Amino acid sequence: MASDMLEGWDTSTLPGAPQSGGFALEAAVGAVRSLLGWHLAPEVTETLVVDSPGGQRLWLPTRHVVEVTEVRVCADDGTETPLTGWNAATGWSEGGWLYCLPGFPAGERRIRVDIVHGYAKAPAEIVAVVVAGLAAQVKSETVGGRSVTISDSIGTGPSAAAIIARYALGPRP
Repeated sequence: MASDMLEGWDTSTLPGAPQSGGFALEAAVGAVRSLLGWHLAPEVTETLVVDSPGGQRLWLPTRHVVEVTEVRVCADDGTETPLTGWNAATGWSEGGWLYCLPGFPAGERRIRVDIVHGYAKAPAEIVAVVVAGLAAQVKSETVGGRSVTISDSIGTGPSAAAIIARYALGPRP
């Protein structure tokens, strides 16, 4: 559920705040996550499968790594083997990079990474962008029949755009 991004925050006092979730909230959170290009919050444990250009550094599609537990090489026949030379203690950075001195083999969908990433609690400024987007996107709502009309914008102004840019993945290196 997209609204898990707001876990841990009391947004009820904010203008345009989500009262009980629902479609509009899911749409606002989904739009922000789409702009960010990654999960952001809360922390999740998942397996990422990434393309490798080869070399000693590999970019992961995340901006906040908590832990990397295993890195495996995917062979053409579907088998996986631990990456030789990768060090779980020093082979990654919080900013989303993997490092391996012998290097990563090149290939599409070649590296499989078990990772914990995302923020335990979404940054306050991102929550504010979601709530502002929620307020801006709901044009009309019918209580009885539950009809919601949504615009095609999340209402991002210059400050919201700057906030999104700080946390977004941006172009691949």
